[in-house]
Amino acid sequence: MFKGVGQLAAPRSLEDTEMLNSRNKAFVSVLKHPKTIRRALLISLVVGTALLLINQLDHVLAGNLPPIWKVLLTYFTPYAVSSFSAASAAEG
Repeated sequence: MFKGVGQLAAPRSLEDTEMLNSRNKAFVSVLKHPKTIRRALLISLVVGTALLLINQLDHVLAGNLPPIWKVLLTYFTPYAVSSFSAASAAEG
């Protein structure tokens, strides 16, 4: 039967399940590594600030602060992309 987008086939054996668990643990381990966190924070600071200036500078110059959720999302997005990219690259 055809599996649609977002539908994963169940592991076929105990070995498959153990392999998936091992890959997931390695992925999370890279995400938690201090070097990954440091690099992602630096990228988030640089890219997030650039995006904030591009998207919200007119509001800031007018004396209006953007909503806090927009600021947080602006900085979280590059952090998440950087972290995920590092973990994916380490996975091979």
